[in-house]
Amino acid sequence: MWQRIQTIYLLLATIGVFGMFFFPFGIVLSNGQIYMLGVMGLKEAFGERTLVCPVWGFTILLILIMSLSIVTIFSFKLRIRQIRLCVFNICLLVGFYIFFLFFFLVVVREQYFEPVLNAKFTLSLPFVSIILHCLAIRSIGADEALIRSLNRLR
Repeated sequence: MWQRIQTIYLLLATIGVFGMFFFPFGIVLSNGQIYMLGVMGLKEAFGERTLVCPVWGFTILLILIMSLSIVTIFSFKLRIRQIRLCVFNICLLVGFYIFFLFFFLVVVREQYFEPVLNAKFTLSLPFVSIILHCLAIRSIGADEALIRSLNRLR
């Protein structure tokens, strides 16, 4: 299981998504106030760091993505299922970006006057995870093709 390259790709994707829990997605500037946008939502950057606009959707979505990646790693005997889980995880990662755009463009702009987002490196981690999942799909497909070629009658 661990000797297969797709396991390493999926493990790196899981670690990348797990890292999003510890760093903010970006800093939002609005009316002279500075807020941090993270997994839990919009927090004040200085002082007590109270939660201004909570969003549990980010947390739930990232936990779902991480758990699905771990399930994909441990379903190494079922390669077609592994490919399907990777595709579904890619869809969830794209959904994360759509949810993020919805949250920032609709919710934050509705409550705050002309906010400006200063994005951090953390916002690129789902894209890196998408790339790693695509590489894992390619490697799983190569394994499946190898197994099917060995099963042919000669």
